[in-house]
Amino acid sequence: MPHKRFARFLRQVQERCTGTGGGSVNDFAKMLGVLPSHLSRAMGTNSRPFDLDGLFNLADVSGEPAEIVLRAAGKDKLVDSIRRHFGPPQPPPMHTARAMNMLKLWEEIEASGVDDSEGLAVALWVLERTLAAVRQRQSTRRVTPKATEGHRVTRHRSRAV
Repeated sequence: MPHKRFARFLRQVQERCTGTGGGSVNDFAKMLGVLPSHLSRAMGTNSRPFDLDGLFNLADVSGEPAEIVLRAAGKDKLVDSIRRHFGPPQPPPMHTARAMNMLKLWEEIEASGVDDSEGLAVALWVLERTLAAVRQRQSTRRVTPKATEGHRVTRHRSRAV
């Protein structure tokens, strides 16, 4: 019963993406970029899984590997063919897409041969200052176990001057 498996998978993803209680079908449909009626049919007793674009979008939205989503939709043969032709899935990149884009831009600037060491130094300085501010906020806002009693308790580190 691959369709029932897909409907169950969709309900689990909906709960994870929209919070406990599952959120509304409209909200979840908007996240997936499908019509609410299409989502309802996919989640119903006679569910109809999405097309391949919809399945890959579901993988992106849910954070699940595409292989898991495709198998939940009953596309086992397709997954096996993809594995046979392209090998097993590669591990996710160590950096976010935004970080990868920043690195790519940095590499392009360096590869261009243009000496923009001043611009790169400014960009690096901004990143270092941002990280220092984040670390400062984290070090001054440590929540202790007493916070579970309904009181927010913070510990402040003394700073050397």
